[in-house]
Amino acid sequence: MRRLVEEVNASVARRQALNAIQHSREKDMYQAAYLESEPYLRLTLRKVNFGLSGFAGQDGLAEGQRGDVLLLVHRSGVLQLTMAVRMPQGLSTDQLIPRTIASGVSLGWTEVAEPVMEAASRRGNHDRRRWPGDWLVGLQEGTRWRRFVHPLCHPWGRQGDLLKL
Repeated sequence: MRRLVEEVNASVARRQALNAIQHSREKDMYQAAYLESEPYLRLTLRKVNFGLSGFAGQDGLAEGQRGDVLLLVHRSGVLQLTMAVRMPQGLSTDQLIPRTIASGVSLGWTEVAEPVMEAASRRGNHDRRRWPGDWLVGLQEGTRWRRFVHPLCHPWGRQGDLLKL
């Protein structure tokens, strides 16, 4: 029981930290009157699994990263998609600064849930038998996941192009 309570507390603390960062950023971006009118709906989507490339001392790859995907739906119809990524420990400020924007982060691999793959295939009229990558063993969050390895020269190796999947 104690372990369960500790896991719940850790989960709540992570969620609160992410929300605090979001609220702080929004105060910088929007006027107080706009925020007080509750102008948007915030949704937390499925987490995304990936490996970050380009980190010295770790064979160039930070394995096993997991990011939060957040969708902000504004009353105006504007959608804002955010990927919250924790960088590997031990990076200097000079190493972190270029990685604060999507173009500064390279992905060595990504994992995509089967329902997302299905929807993308229907929309793009792609045959599921020709999907790239390999299925992972077992289920995560009640579904199968497929891993795509991105060579560093591949355009999908950039986080900014991840939405092309």
